[in-house]
Amino acid sequence: MTRISFVSQTDGKLYVDTEKVATITANEPCEFELPKGAYQFRLDVMQTDDEVTMWWPITAFDLRLNGSGSVDIRLESWDKVHVTRHATVRGDTLFSDGTDEREDCMEDALCPEVDAAQRQARLEALAASYDKVIPFNEALVIVVREGLYGLYDLNRERLVHPVKYQKIWSATPEYAIIQQNDLCGLLSPEGEKLTPIKYDWIEANTSARLIRVSMGSYTNPESSFGLVDRSGHEILLGRHAGIHSVESDLFTLEDYDPWADNRISTFGFYNERTGEYIRPKYNEVGILCHNRMRVCRDGLWGYVDDRGHEVIEPRFDRAGDFMEQGFALAVQNDLFGIINLQGDYLVQPEYHSIEVVAGRWAAARMQDEKYRLIDLRNYRVLPAEYDQVKYLNNQKMLFKRGEQWGLLDREAKEIRFDGTYDDLIRHGGHLIQARRGKYVGLLDLQGKEVLPIVYEQVGECHNDLFSVIIPQEKENSSYWFRWRCVDALGHEKTPQGYDSAEPSLNAGVFRVIRDGKIGLCDLEGKELLAPTFDDIYDFYNGVAVVCQNGRMGAIDASGHVIVPVVYDNLWNFLGDTALARRDGKWGVVDRTGREVIPCRFAATESRLHDGYAEVGITGLAMTDPDDPELTANFVGYVNESGEEIRFGQEFAGYYGEYDGPNPNLDGRDIFMD
Repeated sequence: MTRISFVSQTDGKLYVDTEKVATITANEPCEFELPKGAYQFRLDVMQTDDEVTMWWPITAFDLRLNGSGSVDIRLESWDKVHVTRHATVRGDTLFSDGTDEREDCMEDALCPEVDAAQRQARLEALAASYDKVIPFNEALVIVVREGLYGLYDLNRERLVHPVKYQKIWSATPEYAIIQQNDLCGLLSPEGEKLTPIKYDWIEANTSARLIRVSMGSYTNPESSFGLVDRSGHEILLGRHAGIHSVESDLFTLEDYDPWADNRISTFGFYNERTGEYIRPKYNEVGILCHNRMRVCRDGLWGYVDDRGHEVIEPRFDRAGDFMEQGFALAVQNDLFGIINLQGDYLVQPEYHSIEVVAGRWAAARMQDEKYRLIDLRNYRVLPAEYDQVKYLNNQKMLFKRGEQWGLLDREAKEIRFDGTYDDLIRHGGHLIQARRGKYVGLLDLQGKEVLPIVYEQVGECHNDLFSVIIPQEKENSSYWFRWRCVDALGHEKTPQGYDSAEPSLNAGVFRVIRDGKIGLCDLEGKELLAPTFDDIYDFYNGVAVVCQNGRMGAIDASGHVIVPVVYDNLWNFLGDTALARRDGKWGVVDRTGREVIPCRFAATESRLHDGYAEVGITGLAMTDPDDPELTANFVGYVNESGEEIRFGQEFAGYYGEYDGPNPNLDGRDIFMD
């Protein structure tokens, strides 16, 4: 413990991390003790105006206690705090240098080694004493009692932090987040407070070396972003309205006038590796591609490198991202050219458009609407002209000259097709869809017809079977149930004996209809599931949502019910989990039908976040199930274990178009980007 001695020139109240610790009498020492860690101090003084007494915060600062020993603090003026002993001053923040390493080492030496069996026994004993025990690391566990959180050291068999906090959760193996009075701070793996509890939110990023923090709620225009390193030291705090992380060591800094009717942003950079700060001066920025990022200043585009240094001055009307080969498209006077990493032209700006159409070729459209090929190995423009050049795959292109269609191989050698067609487009990269009049069919890469050109549409292909729409086939029926299945010779392969059948070749089944009910058949026509459902939706990853009598569940491609048909709503399985609603409450089910997150959340806008369904992570915007009146203001998350992360903040733009927040893989990222 560290003894703090505080002397003020006026009466006041002293707060540490939002908690009142003392009432101060002017010019009299105020003493109290704090454990090792980081804290925020705030002094409120009493002022009387027109016989009304009010308390005003006159100063606030941070103090880091790195060891034992005393720290004396004296208030010298309204806005200055002076530390007279065991401290150094860095700007507005005070860091103690009174570490007594010998005492720390002695404390560690007195702590006996605890083996795995002892630790497990102590963990089981804790579980009997608390409502919930959540492991943080081998030594520390988060304990919960009556909704309050604390931190317990299994080795020393003592509380590191008392059970009094609003929330503690493990963000990464290197730090945890502690929350009190809706403010957050960081804890080290040893349970030491790395930062004061003063941030409105903290980024729970499992990989970033610098952690984004904010002072003020996300929807407050006056909120500010900063960075904190994993030891708790602040960088750029309170200086920018937005900080966005990109690849490499570069952060993009955004400034804007929060009260302007039309927000006009300016952007700068901070290099994490070198600590270099580049003030915001660009109107727009792109993304970092191959060590180059597009930037716009005064309507012209240039590039900076991965340090934020300007390497190509803004002089282009438009500019594209750099590609792997080391070139980018640039536009001047509405004409396209190609530049290298230094901004020099490899192909002069003489073309109406340039489009990369294969791995080593680009097609340039000239002023007479003809196309020429650019060899991206040496940037030579070939003399041959075409009416059209289209992408097929990274090895081949489609071309048209006059009425002649054909292929261009990787050496730009022409392979001409015999037939005449109105149009050719790629179909999956290894087939070509050919149109003649209003009908379509398929060609192989040699131009040979593999499916007759007699269909209205051609869909997916699987094992020489094709889903097609046959002309004039049941014109009055639903579009989806006009799809049929044929082989390469055009022979009908759709199961018979049903009112209609729709192929789902990706799942290897047909959805069949009889008397208004839907079932399944395999590709051989064998019935897998009798038509009993009101609807069977598309298959995703081998699972389809079904509907029966107003309730929803899910089946696999064999026709087995894997999620009971008991839900009001069920989303598609984009991975191993799906959002489900039962009795008006939202939760999450897995492929076995188990509710991995019980249906108890009144979601205002439920959604799975892209990519996270694969690992069973679900982000929910929820209203508080324990207090329905908080519906309008309550936002939070649950992770794959059903653990809740609640924030009683209103997100003003939440009900409109939504592009965040995105949880990290542990489901605990709690901010907007």
